[in-house]
Amino acid sequence: MSPGRGEGKVLRLPEEHDLHLSALYHQTEAPQPPPALEQRILHAAREAAEEAVRQRQTRRGRQVPLPLAALLLVASLLLPLLLWYGYQGGFTYPWSVPAAGPPVEESVAPIPAPDVPEPVEPREDNAAGLSPQEQELVAIQALIESGADAEAWERFSDFRMSFPQQRIPDALLDELAGVRRRLLEDAGGR
Repeated sequence: MSPGRGEGKVLRLPEEHDLHLSALYHQTEAPQPPPALEQRILHAAREAAEEAVRQRQTRRGRQVPLPLAALLLVASLLLPLLLWYGYQGGFTYPWSVPAAGPPVEESVAPIPAPDVPEPVEPREDNAAGLSPQEQELVAIQALIESGADAEAWERFSDFRMSFPQQRIPDALLDELAGVRRRLLEDAGGR
């Protein structure tokens, strides 16, 4: 330090300066809000806190539980696929049976009838008392036994479209499942 500079100043350490400053602050009186204003501020703060809690509880009450949300998501994504592959497999759903529509006007060209499988000549040993639908099932069984899988599957698909309510014997369904599996393997898994 050069002489003449700062001769009148007293150097103080930061700790001493903080103590001196604290003492000066304590000498003054801090301004206080009026009691009525302080009560209103506290009351408004409590109401805001209670409102925040109510909103949080309301939001939590409207949320869907995670497992239910996951189930709905998976079901909405898989249902169209299940319906499509069930239709491709020849299965018709009870709610998808077409209802009788309004009468067709004369000026509209008639819609061609769907291809109905030709009735199969019944075997002599099963001819007694079989309906045409049962005769068709017997013919499909005969095609499976003869190894004509593609023709048997095609006739079964046509039969299922024509007679969706007809009960199929479990043994024939098992054989048709084998036919379908063989056809899919032959087609390269498509």
